[in-house]
Amino acid sequence: MKYKKIVYILLVSLFIVGCQSEMSKANSVEEYIPPHLMNAEVTADIMTLEMDPDTLKKVGNTGQRMREHLVNNMEWYLKYVEEHAEKKSFPYHPNFGVTKEEYEFVLNAIDQSKLINTKDGKLKFKKKNNHEVEIFSSESIKLLKYVVIDTEKNTVKTSLGECEYFGEILASPEQKLTGPWHGKQWMLKKDDLIYIFSLGKMEVGNKSIIDISVKGKYKGEIINKEEALEFSSVS
Repeated sequence: MKYKKIVYILLVSLFIVGCQSEMSKANSVEEYIPPHLMNAEVTADIMTLEMDPDTLKKVGNTGQRMREHLVNNMEWYLKYVEEHAEKKSFPYHPNFGVTKEEYEFVLNAIDQSKLINTKDGKLKFKKKNNHEVEIFSSESIKLLKYVVIDTEKNTVKTSLGECEYFGEILASPEQKLTGPWHGKQWMLKKDDLIYIFSLGKMEVGNKSIIDISVKGKYKGEIINKEEALEFSSVS
């Protein structure tokens, strides 16, 4: 069985010198989405966590208890996620509603699992103008439907709202599931929801990666979802 894993506002003064401003160039995403992918459709590997059935059941039960406990403590939970999101390291806290041992079991189970490609999806990239890149996806990709990366404002526009630049992602041995990769991430905090869009490039091979994380409360339910997509960035 498979277990699907899964601040700032800048006023820009433009130099009208032809194509892109210096700010847009500095915020370029061409390393991750090179020019030859514009107006092209690529196959994306939808990566999911693989666990044995017994471990999956235990992880699922612990996760359900955490969701039931956190639904009444959303203000604290969102603050906690925001504080730890950049490092993607979420240390134990009694407010989770489970024991430290149970929480560490979940972390260890994930750490010992591996990401595998269980199905494919389609991504299409389109250059909207000199500083905006549109990304469309097929139905099999759940968390990314349509986004616009604006390199002038350094934001990512989604159906939920506009994500602001949150920082760089540095390649690290701690990225055990995916393997080391570097890139950028943008975050949207809206009501009881935190949405993080990450874009980068694998250190080994010629693949780019898109990672989307959604945590918080949505339509009355606690959600904690993540989707990782890998696609070839060479022609």
